[in-house]
Amino acid sequence: MWKKKALKPIRISGIPEKLQPVKDMLRALATSRSGRKAPLQEELDQLRQLAQTEPHYWHDRERLLLIVNSYDQAEWAYRELKLSELAHTALPGEMRYLAQTNGSNEEAMADDMVYRSDIEDFARTNGKILIAPLQAIGRGYNILNQHGKAGFGAVYFLTRPMPYPADTQSLARELNRRTLDWCEDTKLTLWQEPMLQEKAVHLRQKASEYWRKAELRSYYHTLKHEDENHNNDTTYSERFDLAATTAGYIIQACGRLLRGGVPFHAFFADAAWGPNSAKDRKVRETSKTSLLTAMIEVLQEYVKQPIGYALYASIVDALVDIQGFEAEY
Repeated sequence: MWKKKALKPIRISGIPEKLQPVKDMLRALATSRSGRKAPLQEELDQLRQLAQTEPHYWHDRERLLLIVNSYDQAEWAYRELKLSELAHTALPGEMRYLAQTNGSNEEAMADDMVYRSDIEDFARTNGKILIAPLQAIGRGYNILNQHGKAGFGAVYFLTRPMPYPADTQSLARELNRRTLDWCEDTKLTLWQEPMLQEKAVHLRQKASEYWRKAELRSYYHTLKHEDENHNNDTTYSERFDLAATTAGYIIQACGRLLRGGVPFHAFFADAAWGPNSAKDRKVRETSKTSLLTAMIEVLQEYVKQPIGYALYASIVDALVDIQGFEAEY
């Protein structure tokens, strides 16, 4: 997405100061420009038109799901949306953000938020736009309309998700998985030691080194791929692992829009999804520069297997045909 005046890419992920980019993104999406309606309003209008021309798939699905990374970002985005021109014509309760069930915001009104425990009822209210964190919406909920089909017709991934640097549980799960990989690789140098104690010492050193490096990760472009390390002891790909995990989150979120076998529209708004092509649409992204490209490559590997093909083939077909995004696989 683009700022109204400067026409520069709006990047949220990878930027230390999160509040202003979130505001910029919502302002761009909710503001009309050059005689055109605001992008969010255009999408709502298109969903209403589709509901008339193809009611079997689109009736009562004129709702937008805006995905961010945290509850704080959801509230920031909502407050900016309330200041936009869209809010001038919106009825109370049409625009909301997801809040934690045990949260307490005395300043918030009932029409501003929807608690996570009540999210399945959103499509039965007059709600039209819901802003929610990715992992809070990803699984466990069926947000259906009156016909038992997905209540949302479009999803906007406003941010590119990245693991929290201090998430020790996530690092522990990763290290556990990596340890299993090392145990299966008989060619690792540490297994060539003659004594069992020496093997154990070297394994512990390797695990400690891996943990320290994992804690220092900061930007996507610094993640390593096995072909770039030239190290016989490297049996993993940081980039591949992150892409696979992120693809899982994205697919889970899209599951909220697939119930009943219906289609949906998806938008990747954060410039961090494709930083080079966001600056120049003629530039093709690679998996080294774009997490979205890496995700597509991972899913393309999955669909080579029968089960993967049955699960992800239609998603891969859609991802490789994203408008305004060119990539090299």
